[in-house]
Amino acid sequence: MQQCNVAEFRKDDYIRKIKNLLRILDVSLIAVVALGAALISVSIYCKAEEKAYDALKITSENNEIEIRRLNDVLADYEDIYKTKEEEIAVLYSEVETLKTSKAKYIGNFKIAYYCACEQCCGKTTGITASGAKATDGITVAADTSILPFGTKLYIEGVGERIVQDRGGAIKGNIIDVYVSSHNKVPSVGVHNSNVWVVME
Repeated sequence: MQQCNVAEFRKDDYIRKIKNLLRILDVSLIAVVALGAALISVSIYCKAEEKAYDALKITSENNEIEIRRLNDVLADYEDIYKTKEEEIAVLYSEVETLKTSKAKYIGNFKIAYYCACEQCCGKTTGITASGAKATDGITVAADTSILPFGTKLYIEGVGERIVQDRGGAIKGNIIDVYVSSHNKVPSVGVHNSNVWVVME
């Protein structure tokens, strides 16, 4: 009878140990589930942060592109402003010249530009038909049958120039203004301007 009680005691002890072990396993399982949920939350947060960073990076890059574009636009406007300032200075010079000199209006001429390159002149010596060296700011080519070498002209939008050259295609109301290179041709290109002969 006593042996049965011992066996029962051991059986009850095993049951208690198993129940305790199951409770521990339940707690561990809950902890593992909680840890898994926490890890999932951290992963979701990290992915959200990564997306936010990528979006911020894209926005920053777009802003840099826009800033560069606006700087380019500003530089273009500065160039335009500088050109306009130069044009205004030429106009003031024209007004003062016409005020202080005797000038005879001779009409509206087609104004073109050339330099001393082979493409423009068929040679590269820079020596004009009059024998003078072509000089930027001084030399123009004209029809010497109506405007002889040495004639001082005032060309609207260009300024004072001297007829020092001629060309086979320059007939009548056409004037070629000499510039030192193709890059120096004004943005207006070929245009029409009023012309005066300056009488000294």
